[in-house]
Amino acid sequence: MQMSEKVSPILVSGFRDTDPADMIAKQRLIDEIMAVYRSFGFEPLDTAVVQLQTVLFEEFEYTDMDFFQVENSRKFSHSEAPRMALRFDLTVPLARYVAANIATLPRPFKRAQIGKVYRGEKAQAGRYCEFLQADIDSLFTGSVYSDAEIVAVMFTLFKKLGIDKFKIVINNRMICNLFPQYAGFNPDDLTAVLRVLDKIRKVSREETVKGLSHKQDEESKNPVRFLSNSSIRKLMYLIEKQGSNEDLLIYLKVKYQRAGLDTTGIVELEKMYEYCRMMGVDDKNLQVDFAMVRGLAYYTGPIFETYLTELPEFGSVFSGGRYDNLVSKFTEANVPATGASVGVDRLFEALKQLSYLKPLGSVVDVMIMVLDRSYMPEYLLMAKEIRDNGYNVMIYDGVDMSFKTQLMRAVTNDIHFVVIVGKDEMDKQVVTVKDLKTRKQSVLSRNEFTTYHFLNIITGT
Repeated sequence: MQMSEKVSPILVSGFRDTDPADMIAKQRLIDEIMAVYRSFGFEPLDTAVVQLQTVLFEEFEYTDMDFFQVENSRKFSHSEAPRMALRFDLTVPLARYVAANIATLPRPFKRAQIGKVYRGEKAQAGRYCEFLQADIDSLFTGSVYSDAEIVAVMFTLFKKLGIDKFKIVINNRMICNLFPQYAGFNPDDLTAVLRVLDKIRKVSREETVKGLSHKQDEESKNPVRFLSNSSIRKLMYLIEKQGSNEDLLIYLKVKYQRAGLDTTGIVELEKMYEYCRMMGVDDKNLQVDFAMVRGLAYYTGPIFETYLTELPEFGSVFSGGRYDNLVSKFTEANVPATGASVGVDRLFEALKQLSYLKPLGSVVDVMIMVLDRSYMPEYLLMAKEIRDNGYNVMIYDGVDMSFKTQLMRAVTNDIHFVVIVGKDEMDKQVVTVKDLKTRKQSVLSRNEFTTYHFLNIITGT
């Protein structure tokens, strides 16, 4: 009989597995994120991973990303199966959910969600095709206070994680939308200009200027003239202006007023900045930046991004903005909204690289060694007693039952305690407890083990 060929255990490029040690640390990070979200009154929600393509992409073509289509192997009776895709973020599915449940949702609706999203990006450090996001959003509120609160959440989270070297960059898309009138170029070119500016932190100044001066002709594919030198100089001078946050806001307001332009976006940004300071956001971690535009087209007002100043190459790790028109794609109701998202995987990789994450060890507090399988009923009873007392316990059930192998299993996986019950212990009705951290060993009566004394050993009280 010919053996079947083995399948190679390779993983698709852009995807990855997470080992237990990293998963334990990542879960701790997730718990910290969600705790901060809850402290600001955001409540949990979950939406489907698979969405209709019309839900995800129609009317919002500027996404600058590839996406994963979903095919169903089930045969459909009608001529055309629904076109589906994996969600590329959590915001658009949220907008669909709100529209579908608009009659019953509380107002304002403050939602927190953590889930995986999918993009066809080139795999690199901190960037994958499948990654975890943790979002917060406030809906049915048009107040700039809600935007400032999102920034306060950003600030609070990084402080709670023990990070001090970070920048929360803020701007307003209403300011960006008036770049054509201010710099003197065709408003039809604004989307292309914003695409260039969206990459300004990733490329040199020369590349930015080149991107503004020439673009690819759609028919010939050759470079053609884009913005005039005058428009480029005016735009670059504006976005490169240096100064304090207050000075930059005053400067831009004067410039727009002199040009006869609407200053609503600037006034909003001023108010948001003021609220941020009232909520304790440190000015050293806050930066007004008129070059920060956010890539997605659905943003309509304040926008924000967060960078780790020690690892700027990782890009934004917590970003978002106001999207007052997104829900209107699905309903006639007016639903102003604002929100932001943490790239959990990217932030996790950055924190590991910066050594902010401390080794957490195993989730197992106690391992019961199996020295004789005939004692398994006793081992099972002890495990239940330990578990009932609030501790995580595992019974060793490996093939190699040598004492050395079992002890190394506990040491290697950073388990705090081992419980030893062999023939001697069974004969004497005692339990040996070994603390692998302090290397101390205690012998307890079977009755002592089940109650108070074992807890004392665990807690050190």
